[in-house]
Order: sequence, then structure tokens, then C-alpha cells
Amino acid sequence: MNTPPLFSLQRLCQWLRPTACAAALLWGQGGMAQTTVQDTYALDLYAAWQMAFTYDANYKAAISRFGASQAQKNISRAGLMPNIRGAYSDRSVKGWRERPGFFGVTQRSDLRYDSTNLNVQLRQPLLNYPKWAEYKRGVAVAEQGYAQLAIDQQRNSLQVVQNYFNVILAYIDHQEQQQRAQFLEQRVTAFERLQLKNDATEVDLAETRARWAMAQAESLRALDQLRTATRQLQAQIGVTPESIKSLQSDIEALPLVVSLTELQTQARQQNRELQAAKQQVNIAQARLENARSQYFPSVDLVATAGKGDSEDLTTLSQRTNTFTVGVQVQVPLFAGGYTTAISSQARHQLQQAEHLYQQALGRVDTEVAKFYQQYQSGIEQVAAQKQLLQSSQLSLDSAEKSFSVGAASNLDVLDAKDQLSEARYEYYKARLSVLQHRLELSALVGESLHQPVQQISERFFSETSPVIFLAAQ
Repeated sequence: MNTPPLFSLQRLCQWLRPTACAAALLWGQGGMAQTTVQDTYALDLYAAWQMAFTYDANYKAAISRFGASQAQKNISRAGLMPNIRGAYSDRSVKGWRERPGFFGVTQRSDLRYDSTNLNVQLRQPLLNYPKWAEYKRGVAVAEQGYAQLAIDQQRNSLQVVQNYFNVILAYIDHQEQQQRAQFLEQRVTAFERLQLKNDATEVDLAETRARWAMAQAESLRALDQLRTATRQLQAQIGVTPESIKSLQSDIEALPLVVSLTELQTQARQQNRELQAAKQQVNIAQARLENARSQYFPSVDLVATAGKGDSEDLTTLSQRTNTFTVGVQVQVPLFAGGYTTAISSQARHQLQQAEHLYQQALGRVDTEVAKFYQQYQSGIEQVAAQKQLLQSSQLSLDSAEKSFSVGAASNLDVLDAKDQLSEARYEYYKARLSVLQHRLELSALVGESLHQPVQQISERFFSETSPVIFLAAQ
């Protein structure tokens, strides 16, 4: 499995290049700004996605976990390969030797000699069921590593997309609260001037002041939320974004052309979590075979070559060269109930893995159906929210005109403004939710999110998209 392409150093340097004039304008205004002027250096969704794959610590940990899983196959295979061992000893022996002589007299002689021994042994398993079962387990662990890496890639992709969308949504919320506070501030100022002429009531002024104070508090809350969302994105991509691309205003998501049944069938075959669960079943099956094979005999081919000099007293001052070849058979007789117990444990673990796999099948079918319906209905919800946004703007305009002629109250105008701010926020939230659901659905059916993220970025966060400046937050 190939890991996703990493963010190129050239593109990273290009994005990090400062735009002095834009920064000066931002700091002069004392707040954040959004512009439709093309900004080459604004971070788009695909660039943030690539940076997350080069920096995110969770993904780096996933790469290390993948490497460890691949090593397990070689570890297990080593049990089937020849095992060659060598030993060498060089000793200096000093002492004496006593032996009975004639007439019961003990004769004693001093000993002083060097003893050397060189031994090389080759052992090749010929029939070893436990080691074969262990090799099958290692293969299953390695295959599960591929599936787990794909799962980690999908999670990392979905997380960086969610963090990117959270920044956009938090900015929209902060912008709406600022505009609402400015609207109410202007209205309070107008009422104070009218009150000097006895043309405004105390109730209207009090209502507007209360809404203004609430809007200021909401603006501070939204600013804190924006800063938090920006820090979460920065923690994943490794740099603090100065500006990011926002949604294109004139492009909407399209309905899916494939049916729910087709997507569920594809998910059963390609879903990464199902593949990992299936490999877990294979791992448990290999463990059971390993446990049961403890009853079986093992056969090894053993070849030994040795060379010695004065190895002991019987071969004192003698040199020996030996070479032996044979077959070693080991038959387990009794292990204190260990084999029975471990076989029972492995059998229950296999049953558990099979049940979890069936549970994963049902969960995947349910999740595919859920995100399929959420995406399809989300497109309709976006259209409804867009209509509500337009209607809310008309309602505010109508309320202001009616208030100017005495046909509507000040409270009607304030409620209409609140409804407009909420409608605009919900409209952007619905659009971002649709894109998030599309990526969730792609992950569930086993697709790599590289291409879907790139396509969404090119379509909804293109070079002509509005730019959100975050440097002045």
C-alpha cells in the first residue's frame, strides 16, 4: 500500500511567503477580513490535507505501527528457516589427578593443559505445526497492518477536513456576530439621537441596548471559538495559517448517481475496518491452530560439526574432529494441562473475533445508509437554507421599511436581524456538512480520500474562492 503523497517543500515555501500589504491592511482595520481578491498564498483544503500527512503526530505513529506489523511476518517466518549456532571455548586447566597404585598407595600427578572446543550446529524444522501456525498468524498480522494503515489515513484525512471546516464555520459565526453588533450599535446611536428630540421611546432604546450587549458577548464567544479552531488546525498541520480559502458562493454539491445498494455492496468488499476485522479472525484462527498443534510431534534435521583438543581427561592430548547428521523427533506427552487450557482460550478468542466481524458488517451497512441519506437530504437542506437566507434578508428589509412608517415595532426589526444572522450561519453549516458527509461516505466504501479531498478542494476552494485572513485574530 502506498502512503498518500506528501506536501511538497516547494508548495509549502510558496504558501508561507508573507503578503505584507494584506497584513498591513488587516492590522489597520484591527480585525479579521474576508476578500474576494485572488490570494495565491492562501491555504486551501488540499494543501492543509497534505501538510497534515507530513506533520501530524498521530499519522506518524500510524506509520510506525504499520512498520511493526510488517516486521511480524518476517519474525514468524524465521521459525521455519534454518537455525545455525556456533560455540567456541578455550580453557586453561590446572590441577592434579589421583589414582590408586600398587599396594594401596595413591599416586598423584599434576595436570596443566589447554582445552579448546569449536562446535557448529544446523537445525532445520521438517515438520513443526506450531511454527507453521505462527507463520500464518504473522501473515495475517501483516495484512491487518495494511488495513489499519488505511483506516488511520482515513481518520487523519477526515480530522483535518473537519478542523479546516471548523475554522471556516467559526469565522462565519464571528463575522455574523460582529455585523449584528455593528447593526445594533448603529441602531442604538440612532435611537439616542431620536430620544433627544422625543421621537423614540425608552422601550425601543432599552430593547436595542440589551440586544447590543448580547451581540457583543456573542462576538467575544465566537472569537474564542475561532481561535480554538485555528489552534486545532495548526496542531495538525504544523504551522499557523495566516489565511485560508473559504467556500465558493455559487457552487453547490451534486446528488449521487449510485444507489444505496451498490454502495453497501462496495463497502462490504472494500471497507477498511471490515478488512481489519476479517484479518483479526484469521489471526485468532492461527492462534487456535498453534494451540492445538502443541499436541503434535515435531521433526527437525540436525547437523553438527565439531573440533576439539584435550576436551577432557579421556581425550587428553588428543585432537578430535566430528560430524553428525540426524533427525530429531520430539513428542509432547504431558504439559500440566497447558495445551488444553490455551486451546480453550484460543477457541473463545476466535468466536469473539467472528462475532465482532459480524457486528462490523452490520455497523458498516448502517453507517453507509446513514451518510448516504444525510448527503442526499443535505443537498435539499442546503437549497432550503439558501431560500431561507434570501427570505430572511427580505424580511429584514421589509421590517425596517415598516418600522420607518410605524407599521412594525422595533422588536420586529431586531428579531428579523437575528433570524438573518442565524440563517446565514446555518446555510454555511449545511454546505460544509454535506461535504463532510460525502467524505465520510467515501471512507466507508473503502475509497482512498486523496482524490475526493483534492476534487472538493479544486471545486469548492479554488483560486477564485473568498479568502479568510486569520493573521489579526
